[in-house]
Order: sequence, then C-alpha cells, then structure tokens
Amino acid sequence: MPVLILALISLVVFLGTLVLMGIANAAEERQIKRIGLLVPGAPFRVLSICDAFETEYAILWETQVPALRLVASEGMKGLAIQKLQTFYDRSCHVYPELYDGSSFQQWLEFLEQAELVTATESRVAITKEGLEFLKYRVRVEVAA
Repeated sequence: MPVLILALISLVVFLGTLVLMGIANAAEERQIKRIGLLVPGAPFRVLSICDAFETEYAILWETQVPALRLVASEGMKGLAIQKLQTFYDRSCHVYPELYDGSSFQQWLEFLEQAELVTATESRVAITKEGLEFLKYRVRVEVAA
C-alpha cells in the first residue's frame, strides 16, 4: 500500500511539473512577442547579419569585406562564380589560417545564410543587406 501511495504522489508531482513547464513556456513566448525579439527570416547557426554591425564581431567579418566589395562592384547582375572562386583561392593562400577547414562552397553558403549574397549556378550577386553591411563597414561604389 505505501508503494502505491508513493507512486500516485510521484505521478501527481510529475504531471504538475509538466503543467508548470507548459505555463512557463507560454509566458516566455508571450514575453518574446511583446518585446519583439522574433526576427523574421531564416535562422543562422553561428552569426547573423545583425552581428556584422557589432564591434565585437568586426574581426570575423573583415575577411568577407573584400569579397563583398568585389561582388558589389559588378552591380545587380552579379559576379561570375569562377571569378569569386579565384578570389577565394587567392585569399586562402594569403590567409591560410582564416580559411583552413572550409571549402569555397561552404564559404559561399556562409555568405548566403548571412543574407549578404545570393548565388545561382553561374553568378553571385550582393543583396540589399550586403550593401547595407558594406555601407556600414566601408564606402563602396556599386555599378548600376
């Protein structure tokens, strides 16, 4: 009999804990919506475009600036992907420690996930966010 009572008490405590966790989760979601922390767009695993504007993350983005300037210089039609790959390969030789362990495809996907560029099979074009990033970081001239 005492084991049965103990099992019932454990079940009630467990169910009570689940209910309290559900209430806490709902309250947290309401709070997040209230203060506007939900940012639309695709989630980004490590860094986001917002981080690009933070001084603490500036060094992480400095290696991307020359490539973004090159893409932006070609205007809205974009840059041939072969030219960008050549640029990436040269950068790998100049800064091997910064590019070690990543391929051109991974690097390009990083820029796409950060919403700085869009890529097709043959061309890479800068996005509005990419232009804003460059305007913040450096003065850039964009071809029409």
